[in-house]
Amino acid sequence: MTGNAGQTIKDVVIISPSEKNPFKITGIRMEKGENIRYDLSEIEQPDGLRYRISIYNTKKEKGWYIDKIFVKTSSQVTPEFKIRVMGVIRDG
Repeated sequence: MTGNAGQTIKDVVIISPSEKNPFKITGIRMEKGENIRYDLSEIEQPDGLRYRISIYNTKKEKGWYIDKIFVKTSSQVTPEFKIRVMGVIRDG
């Protein structure tokens, strides 16, 4: 995520379980959680359920950071996966 300090900086990840490996998201945790927050929502589609994870920057000053979001699922194949997040905040 890249943007200016004081600006709303947001990114969205859409997760689409496959027909061969359907799953539900059962939990989310952040490695650090110091500079980001997230919202999880479900999206009903004709071809199945999808998940939207909206990731928001909370860092107020210039700088950068790296974090990870760990997504727990009901899948036997992939019980957990991670989303890497990098933020670059420039002067406003």
